[in-house]
Amino acid sequence: MYLMGISREEICEPNSNLFFWKKAKPVFVNRVPKLMADYKYRGAKADSFRSFNTLNYIDTIISGLVLEEVETHHAGFGRLFKWL
Repeated sequence: MYLMGISREEICEPNSNLFFWKKAKPVFVNRVPKLMADYKYRGAKADSFRSFNTLNYIDTIISGLVLEEVETHHAGFGRLFKWL
């Protein structure tokens, strides 16, 4: 989501990092499919990014996780974790 340019304020509760489904659902339904289709993974990005919008930030968050622990928590998350 962050890599596609969707801001935290659009999908989270005000002044927090808690995901808020009722607020995020219209974003998922209306904007995400178009953003995914138009996403360019190569080249410089014209938009400005916050620190949590970068892959380095994501790498630091998941650096202490182990695949077996993630799969124990949730099998779907385990499959996603393999690709990260």
